[in-house]
Amino acid sequence: MLFLGLLVFCFIVFVALYARYMFAENDISKRRTHLENKREKAEQKIKRLQSGTGQIKKDINSVSARLEDLKRTLREGGRTDHGF
Repeated sequence: MLFLGLLVFCFIVFVALYARYMFAENDISKRRTHLENKREKAEQKIKRLQSGTGQIKKDINSVSARLEDLKRTLREGGRTDHGF
């Protein structure tokens, strides 16, 4: 009878420890998933910023070329062939 009681007690302790382990595993898994989602969002933001930066650089180069063209036109005496 004592052996049976000890066996039941050990089983209850085992189930309690196993449940705690599974809870911890689930929590770790949720945190890992949350961290991966945050990382993916950060990577997407970085890509958008990089593409935006590239577009801004293109725009700056285009406007700079236009400015130089206008400066050259003004130096040549105000003749325009731009159709403006």
